[in-house]
Amino acid sequence: MSREEEDILEFGSLLSKLENRRVRIIYDSLYAVRSLLFYHILPYFSSEKRLFMVVYTDSMYRRLENTYYSISELEVKEILNKVNIIKIGQKENTSLGELYRFIPRSTPREDLDELKTTLEKLSDNDLVVFFGLFLVYAFDRSVICDLFNLFDALPEKITLFDLHLDGVYDDMANNIVTKLYDVILRIKKETEFFGEDAYLVGVEESILMDIPPSYERFKIVDSRFTKI
Repeated sequence: MSREEEDILEFGSLLSKLENRRVRIIYDSLYAVRSLLFYHILPYFSSEKRLFMVVYTDSMYRRLENTYYSISELEVKEILNKVNIIKIGQKENTSLGELYRFIPRSTPREDLDELKTTLEKLSDNDLVVFFGLFLVYAFDRSVICDLFNLFDALPEKITLFDLHLDGVYDDMANNIVTKLYDVILRIKKETEFFGEDAYLVGVEESILMDIPPSYERFKIVDSRFTKI
């Protein structure tokens, strides 16, 4: 078994149940959430699905692009080279993946409406990752209804991962937005474990009876999660 196959199996049992689900990933470590996405989630689904990344703002795209340039593993870069990018910003230029659609940034409400017209045309067998879409609420707290309209327009069985920085939403908005997802995962950095950072990774909430809430402890070795 190759190292890549072993990496995927770390989360394979869970990921198999997340296909065709809407998943929110709450994180407090940017390095950890990108390790989970690039080295576990995308490799697991890449052979069967078209991959899409929605990137909100040029600043978020720049950060994603710099992560891409820092990756040395050819297997991971080959996957990212095939990703379809939907960019919402002021600059159309992209170097990561293939530009699927550029949406000139306007108001958060208009941005979500334009994004809705794009995503509703995708298929049930596609996978979409949201980068920075949680910022629309930080910019305009009246967009909760527009977020629900966006999710209502998604293909019924599309596989969705929405990355959320912990603490951006207030309690009331967080309780409302939670209803958009089938499963909520959380990555939480712990204190050092014998000189290395340790992370709790697991299911915080789930509407699915075969995905109960539970956590496991991991460390990151060579950008990949390994159980402690």
